[in-house]
Amino acid sequence: MKRELISTIIICSATAIFFNVTSCKAWKLNSERKANEKAGLCRLTNEEAENERSHNEAEGLGSITNLEVEKERNQNETAGFGQITNAEAEKERQQNEASGFGKFTNMEVKTTTGFAFVEGGTFKMGCDKDEFVSSYYKPAHLVTVSSFYICDHEVTQKEYSKVMETNPSHIIGDNRPVDACRWYDTIEFCNALSIKEGLTPCYTIDKDKKDPNNLNSIDKLKWTVTCDFSANGYRLPTEAEWEYAARGGRKSKGYKYSGGNFINSVAWYNENSGLKTNDVKTKLPNELGLYDMSGNVEEWCWDWSSKYTTASQTNPVGPLSANCRIVRGGGWNGYDHHCTVASRDGVTPTFSRYGFRLVRSCR
Repeated sequence: MKRELISTIIICSATAIFFNVTSCKAWKLNSERKANEKAGLCRLTNEEAENERSHNEAEGLGSITNLEVEKERNQNETAGFGQITNAEAEKERQQNEASGFGKFTNMEVKTTTGFAFVEGGTFKMGCDKDEFVSSYYKPAHLVTVSSFYICDHEVTQKEYSKVMETNPSHIIGDNRPVDACRWYDTIEFCNALSIKEGLTPCYTIDKDKKDPNNLNSIDKLKWTVTCDFSANGYRLPTEAEWEYAARGGRKSKGYKYSGGNFINSVAWYNENSGLKTNDVKTKLPNELGLYDMSGNVEEWCWDWSSKYTTASQTNPVGPLSANCRIVRGGGWNGYDHHCTVASRDGVTPTFSRYGFRLVRSCR
């Protein structure tokens, strides 16, 4: 009887110790979790972080954890590089390598402006709907584009003048888009910014050789310009890249305008702009976080203009020769239908009432 009593006491004591230890451990984890939440981080604790670190190492993603990811994300946001983290960059690098597009990641797009990664895919370019008034937008056809990076806003006057030491705009304002660029001005800006940031320029420009592919009789410059799409510098988007991004890429919800079906929420155009450009990023963005792809200023693209066909295409860069270069997105003085994601126009390259946004390849 005495032996049984002693055994019972031992078992009860061991059980009490176990639950006390477990309770203390749970209290410690909970306290740590609350401290993390108060600091604006995730609910991950040090012990859970260690478990996750072991899992990540097994997956080949290094020892980064959610807690460290959250800290790094906050640091990146402060530095102006968006929310990409080392763990996410590593995943993206692996995806890019598997797709044959090199090791370029969002973390490596370190510029003074915000860039969004646009994952490549196939979409229906143009339209067949009666609501779009121009046959120039038709027919709709399938286009596949590779992944790329695009600036989340139109190049501002402050950004342009910092590089080119001049501001050609008519409606002045540091944070308004540059609004009076010729196509040639945009090409020179892209190269100048690339060189300034130690990148390889995309464009080769010969100002002395008249481009035989430029069939425009009004254009007296006719510089011969070629593009190396594999270079890591800045360039204009192709027309296909522009429309794919305006539609929201793989995140597209099928909106009529870039970011929504209600134009006043997403675009500055002739009925709400006050007949002037407005500061960039003051309307709602689209699904990729891109602003003003509908309205504010029309944006130059790389392509020569041409009519669509029904043929499917992969990474199209426009015809070899034509009269005009493509502009996209509608502007502050245009009608609502000019601001649709399918709207397009061809313009003489020396006309100077347009803006642009930057792109970088990840091939």
